[in-house]
Amino acid sequence: MRILNIILVLFLFSITTTAAIRYVSKTGSSTPPFTSWETASDSIQKCINICVFGDTIIVANGRYNEALVVNVDLTLIGSSMDSCIIDGTGFWAVTQFTIDVYAKLKISGFTILPNRNPGVGCSVFIEPGHSCEIDNCRIIRGTLQPSWNADLIAKHLVITETGGWTIFSLGNLLVVENTIIVNERDQVSKVGIYSDVDSAKIVNNIIIGIRPGSPFAQGSGIRIETLRKAYIANNIVSGFYPNIEIYNYIPNYTGEICNNLTCYYIPDSIGQVSGL
Repeated sequence: MRILNIILVLFLFSITTTAAIRYVSKTGSSTPPFTSWETASDSIQKCINICVFGDTIIVANGRYNEALVVNVDLTLIGSSMDSCIIDGTGFWAVTQFTIDVYAKLKISGFTILPNRNPGVGCSVFIEPGHSCEIDNCRIIRGTLQPSWNADLIAKHLVITETGGWTIFSLGNLLVVENTIIVNERDQVSKVGIYSDVDSAKIVNNIIIGIRPGSPFAQGSGIRIETLRKAYIANNIVSGFYPNIEIYNYIPNYTGEICNNLTCYYIPDSIGQVSGL
């Protein structure tokens, strides 16, 4: 009988922790567990709070004025980057980031606004030991930042009105593909993509730097702090000074930089190896 009870408990536990599809909409009744459009949550964070490992959240069109803390592995799908907006404006006192990732997050189909306006805030911050795969999103006035020992995969993004650091990576893995970055706010020092990671793949991107009153932005379009395992290819980088910069080189590590369209520049700063 005791064994039967244990089996029953395990069976009930497996039912309650089965991954589910949950919904967020401005028109739902906001009735947990948010498993239909009729009972959809009116808040993305409210829906995240009841999620279990592997859940998927589908978000209807609308503006969701909130900052998110993601602490369970899940997939977050917005209806469209043109009409589904996560707006962190005004939440700086609560959290420094519009989306703070303490898990393995996959996110697509959103416009993401930072939590400081005016100014530039961090749109997505990945805490140490965690990861984020972001696809088909628009980032406005914000940055993407993996912390130490964190991974970022960024594909098919449009990042505009940025200043300072646009993608700033100190983690294990950085992948940036098929992304448009326009770094155009009035700041003296700007970087499109900064990488100091074990492995970086930066391919098929358009990275443009503009400083008001100047034909270029002072700073790097792509800056590799330490060349370990890196593949940088098929990028169009323009308007930075320099456009592509390798700051330090470690012997016996592999790096390949090829087929990039940019103006050639020989840097004069101490410690730099090459710049394009």
